[in-house]
Amino acid sequence: MGDDTPNEGLGDSDEHSNENEGIPPNEAPSNPSHETSNRRKQTLRVVHGKGKKSSSSRKSSKNTLTTQIK
Repeated sequence: MGDDTPNEGLGDSDEHSNENEGIPPNEAPSNPSHETSNRRKQTLRVVHGKGKKSSSSRKSSKNTLTTQIK
């Protein structure tokens, strides 16, 4: 019984250290919020970029179709 107790305690501490990777508790909570906002901005930029490209591609394809019909 005595040997099992310290092993369980070490297992819990190992899991917590793996999650934080040695990051101080002060930086840990601030990092996720910054990463989340940055990821959202990147996602919006990607969506807008794809939307502009697809819309311009559609316009060019319409012009091509119109030319072929004429």
